Amino acid sequence: MPRAADCYRFALSNPNIGACWAGAKDAAQIDEALKALEEGPMSEEELAWMHRIGARVRDTTQLQARGMGIADRLVNLYSGFGFRTTSELGER
Repeated sequence: MPRAADCYRFALSNPNIGACWAGAKDAAQIDEALKALEEGPMSEEELAWMHRIGARVRDTTQLQARGMGIADRLVNLYSGFGFRTTSELGER
């Protein structure tokens, strides 16, 4: 699971973004935001990891929005309909 610093670094790795707000509630969260600045932009590998997490969250959110919760997915899986996420469909 990404840390707050990962999310800040992800945003700041985009060349079209020049600033990122951090809504820290305590000193530990300020330290986390500062750590992101120290670590600098994400590597290509880290960016790919964040994109995979984003796709997973997006797929889960879309399924839940359509009313397809865990029970529906299990029924689909066991019924043999071959449920796959949109990210799996895009893999070659």
